[in-house]
Amino acid sequence: DSYDMNIALNLYDRFYLGATLGAYSVDYTRRTSYSETFYVMDMYKDGDDGSYTLYNNYALEGSGIDFKLGFIVRPIETSSLRIGAAIHTPTWYQLKENHFARLSYRTYINDSEPPVVGETFPQSVNGNQMEGETEYRLTTPWKYNLSLGYTIGRNIAVGAEYEYSDHSSSTLRYDDGVEMKGETMAIREGLKGVHTIRAGAEFKLAPEFSFRLGYNYITASLYNDTFKNLPVNAIRTDTEFSNGKAANNYTLGFGYRNRNLYVDMAYLYNSYKEDFYAFDHIDLPATTVTNNNHRVMFTLGLHF
Repeated sequence: DSYDMNIALNLYDRFYLGATLGAYSVDYTRRTSYSETFYVMDMYKDGDDGSYTLYNNYALEGSGIDFKLGFIVRPIETSSLRIGAAIHTPTWYQLKENHFARLSYRTYINDSEPPVVGETFPQSVNGNQMEGETEYRLTTPWKYNLSLGYTIGRNIAVGAEYEYSDHSSSTLRYDDGVEMKGETMAIREGLKGVHTIRAGAEFKLAPEFSFRLGYNYITASLYNDTFKNLPVNAIRTDTEFSNGKAANNYTLGFGYRNRNLYVDMAYLYNSYKEDFYAFDHIDLPATTVTNNNHRVMFTLGLHF
């Protein structure tokens, strides 16, 4: 969730200044499982020599804050040309992770006995269930934005934006403020700058009706050889990871507005590929996954 406090200034309808103080609430949970079944050339077992499944629970919660400042200027009084620029500070997050894993298994001791079935999980010396917990601070990169806009006649508006953010400049610190040097170095080596291009147009079909379309392209934030490195003594056991590629986003929208209300409906299509790995191993090839996401959004507002 995000919460914004905005302030804006208009000077002679030529220069517009805006500032936003943003606050964020983070609450994310993921549950995954990884299974393997072992097969042998044995006529008495039908080839099944046991199996195991590793279950992982991961939870992330916390909060963050940032600040945004931007302006739009009309350099020519008789023209509708608009030039804009904005800068976003890093988002400063205070986060806490919780991890828990359990392993269920089925294995054979010998061919003459039924399989042994059981489950194991991290335990304290007293036999109590143990969860891993880590508290840390994350500082995201700065963002820089440039924009152009132009209105053609009274019925068509077009715009374009460019945004840059260097993800390799993110930093991690322990809860007491001491830098996580190893993790921060891994960010610098595995992540890179991200370029975002946006373009859109709005057509006024009638005084109350409008039609919009837009396109958004985001480059990959990871190098092709970036991988997830889990030390043998790591708390986390979710070995799977994905190396995401560039993303394409398309939008179509239709709106109605009068003195008392406004209605907006939009269709959003997101497409990107990623290389998925169940775990990191030199002999494990990537599984290429294509993600196609479709969303429909509806907004209703009233004027008082």
